Amino acid sequence: MKRYLQIIALFVMAIGVFLIGIKVGSHNTSEKVDKLFFESFISLVATDVKGKVELLELIKDGNCTKAQERIESYLDIGLADIAVYVNKKPLKPDNNVIEAISLAKKYREKYPGHRVNNVIKNSVTKTLDYVKTK
Repeated sequence: MKRYLQIIALFVMAIGVFLIGIKVGSHNTSEKVDKLFFESFISLVATDVKGKVELLELIKDGNCTKAQERIESYLDIGLADIAVYVNKKPLKPDNNVIEAISLAKKYREKYPGHRVNNVIKNSVTKTLDYVKTK
């Protein structure tokens, strides 16, 4: 009987240690993922700020055509990024994403002269085709 209780106690302790390990491990992993996400996000924000300063400089220098070309390219990059969302086929469509795609599609239909970079052309086209224009 004493041996039986020792085995049960050892088993309970092993499960306890296992559960504590899972909790500590998941906490540490979560912190690392959060830090990685934050660092990536900050880098993205910094790139956005640099791009906006560049656009402001072009506009201040009176080079509006070049600024417009840059904004068109930034729009292409944004649409290509949204292609990841479009490819996942979300269970519940995000109205903000749908609205953004719709606005971009209407703009492109109104001003069709822009040529999309061939590297991202398929992604941009797929994103724009995700919504129907009215």
